[in-house]
Amino acid sequence: IDTKPSSSSSSSPSLSSIANTNDSKSPPLPPLTTTTSSSPHFHFLAIGDFGEPNKRLQIVASSLDIIAQRTNPSFILTLGDNMYEDGCMSVNDPQFNTKWFQVFIRPFLSLQVPWKVCLGNHDYYGNPQSQIDYTKHPANYRGLWQCPSNNYNFKVNDLGQEDAGCANPLVEFFCIDTNASQKDVQFDHEHMWGNKYPNFVTDTKNAFTALTQQLQSSTARWKVVYGHHPIFTKGKGHNQEAQVLKVEFKFEDVLVNGGADVYLSGHEHVFQHHVSKG
Repeated sequence: IDTKPSSSSSSSPSLSSIANTNDSKSPPLPPLTTTTSSSPHFHFLAIGDFGEPNKRLQIVASSLDIIAQRTNPSFILTLGDNMYEDGCMSVNDPQFNTKWFQVFIRPFLSLQVPWKVCLGNHDYYGNPQSQIDYTKHPANYRGLWQCPSNNYNFKVNDLGQEDAGCANPLVEFFCIDTNASQKDVQFDHEHMWGNKYPNFVTDTKNAFTALTQQLQSSTARWKVVYGHHPIFTKGKGHNQEAQVLKVEFKFEDVLVNGGADVYLSGHEHVFQHHVSKG
């Protein structure tokens, strides 16, 4: 995504390229339009539902490398389901190596940038705290795996650099945990971990309230929210979670009232682009 304002609109970012690689017969990537404008801009990539080291994932990783070589992204967002099928169990789980480092990081220099991690339902089927704790684990290569909490935000300045102290950032990113919208995650997670989070739904509603306040107080030119579950979907399998997010958690209202420009999500294994109230 290129954060340069488009010539046709100044209220939303323009998509510079989209790659959807499902199998070895996928068509070549389309030509990528890059900008030579002097206005502040940077690139970042986003990937979701990827944590399974098979042939298709290797194709996705190679495609991501092609785009990264062209755009030089400042970082990569993950949209959840980082580890199939049942998440990670501890910071020593070998899946950090086999499903992330060996697939994306070791083979491709272009992808050796910070990965801003969001948790998905499959990550909750394991121990979700392990993916948070891995952020500061010594085995985390160059500290590239970055998931400081299940909900967090960070600012990016005009140079595309993360800058916590920036008074007027070009973009502020907000990671939000949407997994309480999925009923089996609510019950399985509470059961598996000894009811460790008995207030899972309440805590999530509080997080959405806090997100509204953070969005409204943000001074960023662009406000980008990312989570795992969509609030709009034409897919056949996950509309229930979308309805829960809209009706029970009022997530659409959060985004609209907070002035968010974009919400990026995973969960549905197809590419969709929805425009609502904007």
